[in-house]
Amino acid sequence: MTEQNIIFLLLSSYLALAFSLALLVEVCYYKKRNWNYFVEHLCLWVATLMPRKLVYWAAVLLMSYGTTGRWSDTDPDDVRATTLLKRWNQPHE
Repeated sequence: MTEQNIIFLLLSSYLALAFSLALLVEVCYYKKRNWNYFVEHLCLWVATLMPRKLVYWAAVLLMSYGTTGRWSDTDPDDVRATTLLKRWNQPHE
């Protein structure tokens, strides 16, 4: 193993340990309050870690889903994000 590989393994294991510890602290803290709030907070935190290209294409998929099929008469420039999210939860025809 080279020196760079060892440093990479140490850093990645340190980050994994830090993530696990932070998650444990979050669970212990939010379990006392509200479990749903913790899940929302965790999902938001994971979403901020996603690569920008992935988030971009997820937004494109949401827009195309909400403006095709039975909603094909909708102008993509006039539709709101909340409307698209409501449509995402409905079955597509």
